[in-house]
Amino acid sequence: MYLVCCHIHSLIEQALYAVAVEDLNPMEVISEFVTALYRIVDQVSNYVVLMYQETASLDKAARSSFLSREQRLCNHLENQMKKCIGSGFFKVDPQSASLIAEDILVQAQMWAFRRWSLSKKFTLESYIKTRIELLKTLLQ
Repeated sequence: MYLVCCHIHSLIEQALYAVAVEDLNPMEVISEFVTALYRIVDQVSNYVVLMYQETASLDKAARSSFLSREQRLCNHLENQMKKCIGSGFFKVDPQSASLIAEDILVQAQMWAFRRWSLSKKFTLESYIKTRIELLKTLLQ
């Protein structure tokens, strides 16, 4: 199970790190990260659900490693958010960057956990678009 968790985290990290941010304004940068994250979570959604269900069964060292990988994903998003806030493009308190990053991750995971309900109301693309619009409202 631990190896499955590592593989899923690696896929998500690869998707996030592959986002090209050159020549984009801060909102476009965040939109690209959100889009990449939500698409990869959709692709591996069954594994994401399994990964979180089985985390408690991991031994202490494996669980610690899992949580560390989770934190690394969040830190990457938080760093991008801080850059955007620092540029003055977003009018939010810099202290909120970590909470916004956590929210982005949770909303991506929600697509996996609640897809049985959300997929009746949204396509993946309309879910992404709606989430980005809500994020824009929050940040500006």
